[in-house]
Amino acid sequence: MKTFGIRAVDTSFDRNFSVFSDWKEDTPEKLEQACRHDLQNWKGEKFIKAGHLDQVAALVRKHMSALKQIHTYYAALSSHYPYMGSLEFWSLIDRLNYTK
Repeated sequence: MKTFGIRAVDTSFDRNFSVFSDWKEDTPEKLEQACRHDLQNWKGEKFIKAGHLDQVAALVRKHMSALKQIHTYYAALSSHYPYMGSLEFWSLIDRLNYTK
């Protein structure tokens, strides 16, 4: 509780009455559903060798939670939210030292 002058203001937080009321917590089921949707719509077959496609899909599935957090972070930096722009993508690549 904060006191402003002679009046006290209760600053308790109730998510149900906030802008976050529609937010759903990431559960293993929700992450699997998102992963299934992403893998159905990706274009991995265009740049991943046929014999490696299942291995890459398994890696994506295994690390879906971390990949979602990384995407959310970089998409928030982008002026194209909820998408990650090319500037943010190359910033991620640079941060990972992938091109060196």
